[in-house]
Amino acid sequence: MNVHFEGTLKRGYSAESIFTLCETAAGKSSRSAKWEVSQTEDTVTVDFGDGTRLTFLFSDKQFDGFCPTEYCADEPLPKKSPDYAKMRLLYSLKKACREYTVTDEGTAWNKYLEAMKYKAYFRPLTEEETALVRSYLEGGKVTPLNLLPSVLYRTLKLSSMDEYRALGQNESLFAGYDSPATRWEQWLNRTCLFKKERPKPVWEQSGGMDPLSLATVGFTSCLNEMTKLCTAPETRFSSRSVFGVPHGILRRMLYDDFVPAYQAAADDFERCVLVYRTFLSALDYTGFTYVGLADEEPKV
Repeated sequence: MNVHFEGTLKRGYSAESIFTLCETAAGKSSRSAKWEVSQTEDTVTVDFGDGTRLTFLFSDKQFDGFCPTEYCADEPLPKKSPDYAKMRLLYSLKKACREYTVTDEGTAWNKYLEAMKYKAYFRPLTEEETALVRSYLEGGKVTPLNLLPSVLYRTLKLSSMDEYRALGQNESLFAGYDSPATRWEQWLNRTCLFKKERPKPVWEQSGGMDPLSLATVGFTSCLNEMTKLCTAPETRFSSRSVFGVPHGILRRMLYDDFVPAYQAAADDFERCVLVYRTFLSALDYTGFTYVGLADEEPKV
């Protein structure tokens, strides 16, 4: 398998710059101690010392090359693996690039980004979580669009739709303009820990720029945008509407992971599994830990 890296150098950068970055990467750890970096007039080559090599071919400001990898799993890329060191090398090159694209035949690149928290991990469900999704579907008329509201309703132990609607009117970051996000903020505050403590919103003082507020916006925005993508998967939201890094990274997870899988799903059960995967992946990425209401610890 190969990871294809193609870049356009910034003004003031050259093949020599890429050579220097590769040399620096080669000296980072014992896993890259045997790497040898060489340069010709229009190439930079990294010999990985295991019978494989990466060669970048330059044409003025353009360059590209294929990096050999072995990793093709859904789990995060081990930080002590050779492929992790190779992906770190490729990632270091972006500082010299005005723009770049990466195409991976396996999963090493995306799993590196996940390990570095530059990409949210679209994690699979456990057998227990899959069974839980099935129980929601068997318990009533649950669809991909109303699965998560059903989760919220059940885990907050609401007793009526009036309580559900009132939840969207509570004081929150989104009060007065986004009822679904307000409900989910209330859910986070009542059922989750953030940095091992019950969330204590401070957005009035911070203007929404504190870590808790940014995590809350990222999580709730991901769920809102996922709902829209369920009915219009071709939708591309404006980059100006991103509020904070967690929001932007979770949106990329929706585009890269959720939408293709959702479009390929065979039935509503598979779609509901994907919705629930997104829900848990967003919860994990933003740093929330579900523990249940204060008086008990039910399952989500």
